[in-house]
Amino acid sequence: MTDTAKLFLTDYASYNDGSQFEFGHWVDLDQFSDAQEFSDYISNHFAMCDAKSPLYSGKREETMFTDYEGFPAELYSESMSLSEMENLFTYLNLDKYDLLQVNIYLEVTGYDFEYCLEHFEDMFYFDKDNAYDVMFELYPQLEEVSNMNIPGVIISEEDFTRDFAECEVEGVTYCVRL
Repeated sequence: MTDTAKLFLTDYASYNDGSQFEFGHWVDLDQFSDAQEFSDYISNHFAMCDAKSPLYSGKREETMFTDYEGFPAELYSESMSLSEMENLFTYLNLDKYDLLQVNIYLEVTGYDFEYCLEHFEDMFYFDKDNAYDVMFELYPQLEEVSNMNIPGVIISEEDFTRDFAECEVEGVTYCVRL
């Protein structure tokens, strides 16, 4: 993944007409402060395209993004709505630590971006060897129960991993509450 978030902008009419590369182009998203500014750019770009080379079918109206770089697939859509663009710009404006956590949450849980953005702070960072150690860190009372050898009571890593998933990034283990 590149550092700069980009979208290849074209429109469905140009795509169907075979002229998507004449008027389509890569757009660096870091030149826009928010989704509305980007949406305005798209409208202005299509107006210039229509003035230069009108389509037989009418105005270029339906935005099409045929490729993307620099952000997770979960935030990409071929025909993004303004709401989806707002999610993308929210993601792009996260600070470095929050961005790392949201990326891990997206990867580990498979939940949608809005859910991950709302819940990424539920993630725990632990410098432990495995999820079993993290379980006892979070629930110290379980270690006592585990050491009591009570018949029929077995606490295993599987008990913990039903509620948590772990992910390692650059040698650091992150546990995510599912």
